[in-house]
Amino acid sequence: MNKEKSFRKNVFRLPTQKLVFGVGFCFAFTALIGTLISTQASFAQDQSENEKKQSARVKAKLKKRAETQDATAQAVSNNSSIGLKHEAFALPQSEKLLTPKVMPRNMQVVRPPRNSEFYEGSTKEVEYEKLLDKEISDLFQLSQRYRQSKNRGEIWLRLAERYKEKSKLIEFRKQAEYDKELKQYAEQKTKIRPRLDLRVAHDYNLKAIELYEWFIKDFPKDPKIDQALFFLGYHSFEVGRAQIGEGYYKRLVREYPDSDYVVESNFALGEYNFDNEAW
Repeated sequence: MNKEKSFRKNVFRLPTQKLVFGVGFCFAFTALIGTLISTQASFAQDQSENEKKQSARVKAKLKKRAETQDATAQAVSNNSSIGLKHEAFALPQSEKLLTPKVMPRNMQVVRPPRNSEFYEGSTKEVEYEKLLDKEISDLFQLSQRYRQSKNRGEIWLRLAERYKEKSKLIEFRKQAEYDKELKQYAEQKTKIRPRLDLRVAHDYNLKAIELYEWFIKDFPKDPKIDQALFFLGYHSFEVGRAQIGEGYYKRLVREYPDSDYVVESNFALGEYNFDNEAW
């Protein structure tokens, strides 16, 4: 009888325990879900607030940067008290841009003269002068083609040397013609006293002077400056510019005492001083 009551008691107690456990589990689960939802909502709210703060900071930085740029631009344009200048924003120039530009030269000034007083005399003299004229023409064309080349100075020197040779050929020929006419005048075969006209030869001297002056101006540190000074003196004397020629010779002797042209310069100066009794 007691066993039956105990069995019934346990039978009725078991569902009650299960029911209590189920209800407890439901409450626990519901609380967990609530906690998760609350946590998620709180996290979302915190994230939203962080985004708002970050956005505000970015906007503040952009605003400050824009104000700084505006202030800088205003200061540059007005040379305001902060001391900024336009030069402070200039890009640095490269060495190529800083390199001095080539001085433009009018090559027509040194173009070979045109005249018809050529190719007289013996066959050898004629052939030599033809070759010389051809070389002068070629050098002049080169000087035009390479007028901005760093080696243009060498072309100028060579062309000037050929002009010197050409002027001497014309001078010898003119001198021979003058001597012949002078003899005829002395023998009274003609009543007109002859005159030595070296203007054609001097045309070449003047063009050589131009080339040498260009060389000295464009290449003042070149090792051949002494050569240019010597021939500037020579050609100046040839065209009757004795004082200018004297100045070139003296400059050569003074600035280049070890030059190979010093002896000839001193000799030319000695002749000039002797002729003018300046000794």
